[in-house]
Amino acid sequence: MRIKEVIPKIISNSRGEETIEVLSKTDWGVFSASSPFGKSVGKYETPAFIPNIKTAVKRLLNASEKIKKIEINDFLDLEDGLALMLKVCMEGYKKQ
Repeated sequence: MRIKEVIPKIISNSRGEETIEVLSKTDWGVFSASSPFGKSVGKYETPAFIPNIKTAVKRLLNASEKIKKIEINDFLDLEDGLALMLKVCMEGYKKQ
């Protein structure tokens, strides 16, 4: 499966706060995923994706040509592709 297009966008969560959704157009169809941005901070909660959603969207758009070269044939390829996208979004981010 080859990624043909990556479309990141800002969406609102149930509280009306911004979070990110990414649509991936592939040979097999269109898939989407969004990142939680909840208020819960328990030990088993998923941490917030990134403090600046607009920066993440911009970085994904800028890296779309690199991302489109990803060929996914198995789960490890998928994991590598997701790691690349996360790296692109977090580039230059320093945890406070």
